[in-house]
Amino acid sequence: MQVLETITRDFGEMNMPQAVNCIDFFRKMFFNSFSDDLNTRVWIAGGSVRDYFDKGKVSKDVDFFCVDRKTMAELVRVLRSKYEYKAYLITKNCIKGYVTIKGEKIDVDVVKKEFTNPINCIDAFDFTVCCFAVNSDNFYYHISSIFDLIRKRLVIHKLPMPVDTLKRLNKYVKKGFTACNGTLLTLAKEIAKQDPNNEDLFAFYRFD
Repeated sequence: MQVLETITRDFGEMNMPQAVNCIDFFRKMFFNSFSDDLNTRVWIAGGSVRDYFDKGKVSKDVDFFCVDRKTMAELVRVLRSKYEYKAYLITKNCIKGYVTIKGEKIDVDVVKKEFTNPINCIDAFDFTVCCFAVNSDNFYYHISSIFDLIRKRLVIHKLPMPVDTLKRLNKYVKKGFTACNGTLLTLAKEIAKQDPNNEDLFAFYRFD
């Protein structure tokens, strides 16, 4: 069963105007300043897309994803030249920095993990309420993301790093989300399978 869906801007107005609004918002914010070629290779995913879709504003950092390291370097150059992007921390997982738009500083992370496209990207996320992405033309989401977001439920999509998910679960609970017993049990079982002596498995990384 296909659980990840795409809404194109040309047809989204008919069945999901919020998705079109989200595309237009991030177009105006970033994508309209990028070349057509770059726009085929970069997208924004995770919490900032979810927040705009849900609340009509971005209340957290914007996470950019790219198809490869060459595209990542090109994206950073464009952000520097057009948005005064300044990086203040470079880790093995992302480049953390901020841009300046109309005098306002906005946190922007360029994630180093590569994905072939936005669908493959959000397919690697843990909770369904994180499975949102947008590029210059399309809006991507998990078929239960919107319903889980409305109900503020934490439902597991995948668990690539269960220990990190445990940390993130605590963050979402503080925001008013709830996790059912099934979610907690699934997470506990996956953590129990991990080798406690493998530091890589217990490394914390962030997508959103």
